[in-house]
Amino acid sequence: MNTQKKINNYGKEFWKKHIKKWDKSGLNKSEYCRQNNLGYYSFLDWIKRINSEKMSCDFVKLPLNSKQTEDCYKFTLDDRIKIEVPLSANPENLTTIIKALREKL
Repeated sequence: MNTQKKINNYGKEFWKKHIKKWDKSGLNKSEYCRQNNLGYYSFLDWIKRINSEKMSCDFVKLPLNSKQTEDCYKFTLDDRIKIEVPLSANPENLTTIIKALREKL
């Protein structure tokens, strides 16, 4: 039995550092937590919290008379994901894409 106490109650910066280290480690979440003596469910909770902060956004209505030099809107999320959406895209489809990305990140 592991007698070491799991680390569960540290602040956001502590968890951000571990999430970055885990992301670069190549380990699955469970193994990373075991090797670093972290509470697995706390780790999952902080991943969800931090990712939801990254993904929170406000929509801005663009004026209809604005000129577009390209035929799509371009979005970059967290420097890892680039999305190009045609100007003619259905807003419901865009909402579905954003929800799917939130679940995957």
